[in-house]
Amino acid sequence: MDSKGTTRESLPCIIKLPSDFSVPAITEYVSELKAFLASPLVDLLVSAHPNEVAIKGQLTPTEVHDAQWWKWVGDVDPSGRAGLINALIRSAADRTIQEDQEFHPSIRGLVHQVSRLRLPRALEDVHDGLSGLNGHRNSGMSPKKAHEVERLSNLIDMIYDTSVRDPNRLIVDVGAGQGYLSRKLAEHTSTRVLALDGDEGQTEGATLRGKGLSHAERQRSRNKQDLSDEGDTDPMAPPVTHRTLFITSDSLLHAMDEWIEHLDVDQRTTPRPVLITGLHACGSLTPAVLRCFIDLYTQLNQEASNKRKWTPVALALVGCCYNLMHDSGDFPLSETTARVHPQTGLHLTQNHLQLAAQCPAQWSRSPSEAERASLARRKIVWRAMLARLFHNNLGGSSTNAPPNRLGRLPDRVYVSWEIFVRTACEKMGLTATDTERLLIDNPLDENRSALSSETDTLSFQLEVLHILRALIGPVIESIIIVDRAIFLAERLGSGNGQDGFTVRVLNIFDQLSSGSARNIALVVEPISN
Repeated sequence: MDSKGTTRESLPCIIKLPSDFSVPAITEYVSELKAFLASPLVDLLVSAHPNEVAIKGQLTPTEVHDAQWWKWVGDVDPSGRAGLINALIRSAADRTIQEDQEFHPSIRGLVHQVSRLRLPRALEDVHDGLSGLNGHRNSGMSPKKAHEVERLSNLIDMIYDTSVRDPNRLIVDVGAGQGYLSRKLAEHTSTRVLALDGDEGQTEGATLRGKGLSHAERQRSRNKQDLSDEGDTDPMAPPVTHRTLFITSDSLLHAMDEWIEHLDVDQRTTPRPVLITGLHACGSLTPAVLRCFIDLYTQLNQEASNKRKWTPVALALVGCCYNLMHDSGDFPLSETTARVHPQTGLHLTQNHLQLAAQCPAQWSRSPSEAERASLARRKIVWRAMLARLFHNNLGGSSTNAPPNRLGRLPDRVYVSWEIFVRTACEKMGLTATDTERLLIDNPLDENRSALSSETDTLSFQLEVLHILRALIGPVIESIIIVDRAIFLAERLGSGNGQDGFTVRVLNIFDQLSSGSARNIALVVEPISN
């Protein structure tokens, strides 16, 4: 870092930042992200759980934030509620907010900062090969999965064509799941793929699918526990090796050594270049793979060149499921994130990680998606209101708690409040008498389908609360993504212009049309001399 806190020129990183920021001064962006996420209003929203707020009947103010906006939302005329909801949702996809829509100043300021700070997510076409699907061999995949597999495999083709430039491709697919990406990559001539997954069931299914078995045939094979290698020598079978493995630097190193030792490829060229990829590497798997890539590159390049059989030279990784990040060391990864804005020691709680997985920009991408998102919000609000109902009428002690957990309910029960309450009470083991008492003590509207006017205001406030919390999610995701990119640049950048890497952050999937909420790939390529 120089005296102004900007990243060193020796740390090449290509990323499209919001318009108010530039890559040479990326630390300013990180600083503002940290300051925003530590601000009183954001801290209040992140920590607020709808069920707890519903039970209290209000959003508890803090010493530094009086939450006057909460009262303002409650005072919004019913005729203007839909307009406020729609304006907030539209702000998730737009960079501007409606000037003619009335907002409380705190809400307007929040929405403005969210729009200003979140990373741009529009699809980036960096190469003609990433322009779309070729429409073949997408059997068994949803349109979303086919879009993702095609574009990531095309990106890997581009990396080999422009940077790695080795006709023999050795690729490790981490978190391979059912093996869709692995098989697509293996279609390329002279390609070998090591497909790794931590779930034995996924590995088994991918192996059987790779043999061309139908779903019924795969099930019969599982039932017979017939996982012999019969058919593995079929010359038409894709050159994919499946392994079940918990990913660490050591386990990946040993798996790679063993795999390459038994490959029927030219062993005269050493070390063999290896690309590591992963399509939606879940939770802590993404930071684990980033560490592995750095550790293995450092470790293998410290050995004598004539002893190395392979070396990692490129990475194309798409993360997901931030809510499943469990290692306290997963954030921050970079020294830069930890160092800038030192007065803010940002710790991402489980609430932060849950919100980071939200993608409110998708809520309005189509009429069907808008309907689905509306139902999802109703579920959150009604379940919170049910918690309030139980607390007020059955008491909050554990002795009065329903005997069973509510769990998942079918969508059809949310057609009316009465049906929802009756179904929930039955599932949770309440008596018919208790159920009737709950409904009598909490009157419905005249159609017996919605909440009464007495509780309707709180329900609207809870819906707005949920939307505001979701709007913060992409900003949380932004600091996670930027931290990972800077981490790679810090550890892999070259000061002399040789034997170094370029780090790119690429919007590889179409977030809105394809439904790929996690559409960002972290790309590491060797610098071409």
